[in-house]
Amino acid sequence: MTDHHNRPVWPFNHITTMSLHPGGQWVKKIGGKVYYFGASANPDPANIKAKAALAKFLDLMQRIEKGEDPQGAQPRPVVRAGELTLDHTVNAYMTEKHAQVERGELSARQFTEYRNLGKLILNTLGRQRTMADLTPTDFAALRAKLPGGPVRMGNEIVWCRSILGWATANHGIALRYGAQFDKPARRVVRKAVTIKELYTPTAIKLIMEKGTDAIKAMILLGINAGFGQTDIATLPSNVVDLDKGVIDYTRNKTGVRRIVPLWPETIGALKTYQRPQAAHPELYFVTRWGNPWVHDEVHRDVQGLVKKVVRCDAVDLEFDKAQKEAGLAIHGFYLLRHTFRTVADDTGDLNAIRVIMGQGFPGMDEFYLHINSGGIDRLRRVVDHVHDWLYGVSKTAGRRKAKKTGN
Repeated sequence: MTDHHNRPVWPFNHITTMSLHPGGQWVKKIGGKVYYFGASANPDPANIKAKAALAKFLDLMQRIEKGEDPQGAQPRPVVRAGELTLDHTVNAYMTEKHAQVERGELSARQFTEYRNLGKLILNTLGRQRTMADLTPTDFAALRAKLPGGPVRMGNEIVWCRSILGWATANHGIALRYGAQFDKPARRVVRKAVTIKELYTPTAIKLIMEKGTDAIKAMILLGINAGFGQTDIATLPSNVVDLDKGVIDYTRNKTGVRRIVPLWPETIGALKTYQRPQAAHPELYFVTRWGNPWVHDEVHRDVQGLVKKVVRCDAVDLEFDKAQKEAGLAIHGFYLLRHTFRTVADDTGDLNAIRVIMGQGFPGMDEFYLHINSGGIDRLRRVVDHVHDWLYGVSKTAGRRKAKKTGN
């Protein structure tokens, strides 16, 4: 029997919950049935007993999802659709997503978004609620608990539907979300989005004067082609052709081919920048410590499962320093992408802008747009227009100047 005055505490609540049975075992109710996962221990400083219980639980969940009988009999559905609970649904979904993280198919950061929403779903609607019993009123209550503004809420509603949709995909349960669980209307989002004051040519040039060689090259990529922090941090070394003055690669975020004609000033800054470390030779930019400029620090528990993710963005940090040195208000590096897009829009060539920025195309447009020797001229016209806005001189003049100085 367990001493009720000194009961062990389950240490893995970020993965699943377990109760302590009066007999001293970790237990959990799955699909209306109680499962035992081994004796607890108190004290258990290394969580040895808890880790063993968690391992048994994860193994059980995998066998259940394969349709196997946990007792080793012939495969059979353990949980009937009418008995499927929110607890089972959320845990099964998280098990699948964690496996995707381990295979490199899902970022640890996105996994934590799903996990946090999974906790909110369970705490709001109740762990033992059956999926078939959920009503639009329940989802309206869940929506009221979602944090953030309309943009954030729209993403969270999509993610909630993905989590709960596991019950539909695996058990055919049709969920009745109701109109109140739709994403916020575009007009609502439009009113909530703050209109950003874009960078002026003077501000951009002041920041470059105060920044390091690295941040100057990054700023030029930001205003030459709408590069964001992650674009900078993940830019492959082998796609930057400074002799031809072009960057040509597939953008990680969208999987879209991105072609960027570079300005003479951008080429010069990229040549001036010196990589400080031999680490990560596949990346064009690394910090002086040899790390990617933007990366996620993934913290795992003793079982090796994702517990917390901390975003490290050295691009924004260095950019902030340069803005402070220039005596300017602090804005995020990503505002350069907004500025490029707004100025480039004056050319009216939206498809060319999408190719430069690596944005997805609506419908089938991207499969019919072929960038050949003639198409690259369209891209150059766009970047030349932004160049003229920034420097007040034509790119041709800038190219002649770069040639004279040997850049």
